[in-house]
Amino acid sequence: MCAECLSSPCRTGCPNESERKIISSCGRCSDAIFAGDEYWSNPDGEPLCESCVDDMTTKELLEYLGYELRTVGEDDYD
Repeated sequence: MCAECLSSPCRTGCPNESERKIISSCGRCSDAIFAGDEYWSNPDGEPLCESCVDDMTTKELLEYLGYELRTVGEDDYD
């Protein structure tokens, strides 16, 4: 873990950041995703860094995956 930005790998803009090639950025926090990094991708292909997944509530994660919270109406099940 970097002593400067407290992340591993270093966050974008950290003075200790290496010169690795940026491939994409996280759709939630906008941090860089570098070549060789692992990331999550939803069905639309939006990248999400592992740190954001760890910080998400279950509800946030389900919404990210495309699930909707619905209310059952009386006429829904006859």
